[in-house]
Parts: sequence; structure tokens; C-alpha cells
Amino acid sequence: MRPIDADYLINSLKLYPHGSVIGAIEQAPTIFKWIPVEDGLPNHDEICLVSDKYNEVTMARFWTDGKINSWISMNTGHYVFVKAWMHLPDPYMSNLTKEDAVEWLTNLREDCGKYQDMWHYAEALDQIIELLSTDRERENDETD
Repeated sequence: MRPIDADYLINSLKLYPHGSVIGAIEQAPTIFKWIPVEDGLPNHDEICLVSDKYNEVTMARFWTDGKINSWISMNTGHYVFVKAWMHLPDPYMSNLTKEDAVEWLTNLREDCGKYQDMWHYAEALDQIIELLSTDRERENDETD
């Protein structure tokens, strides 16, 4: 199985309304494809999934000054000899509503309040809750 970019495929099919569907599928780029370091490198300071010289898969941060390229393991902080890399997928986003988010953050805020050394997290959560609540109120005003 070869995972492909569905958006690319849909746009390709629009270009070929009477053309070959098979041809469009064959031309669709593969997503999550390993890129050998000889074929290209990610952007400076980008975190990627990497395959090292032992064929182990881990995450590493790519660092370059334009002359020297380095990969630093996100697990150990040590340098990694990378053979191939790929971009990380987009993070999972649930269907959490703003109301659910505010409730979840409020509960988390209450838990932080139980510990004296977590006051700075509680303050940050207060600000986030306020922003989400204000934004929600503004949306309700616009729909009325």
C-alpha cells in the first residue's frame, strides 16, 4: 500500500475530467516518504522522524549553520547519524468545542491551584480561559 496525498489526487482529477484516473493516482505524491539525506535536508531547527545507521526510528532535531549539519536526538540529546528522514505528520486535532476546551482547562486550573509551586501555570491557564471565553462571547454577539 502506498499512502498518497488525497488533495493532490482530487485536484488532478479536476484537470483530467475525461482522462485516466489510474494515471492521476500513479502521479500522486507519496506522503510520509523517507527522504535519504543525500537527496535533501529539512529546514534548520526542524524536528523530524529519522532512521539512523542502526535502522532504528526516532525523532531528531536538524541543525545547520550552512556548513555543518547535525541531528540531535529528541530522546537522548546526543548526536545521531541519520540515513533518512521524513517530516512529522500534523498533530491530531479532536472535535473539541470551545465550551469543552474551557471546561477542561478550568478543571486543569483547579488542579493546579492545589499545588503552591504551580501558580505560574494557573495564571497562564486563567489567561487562556479568558481568551477562549471572550472569543466565544464575541461569536455569540455576532450571531445574534
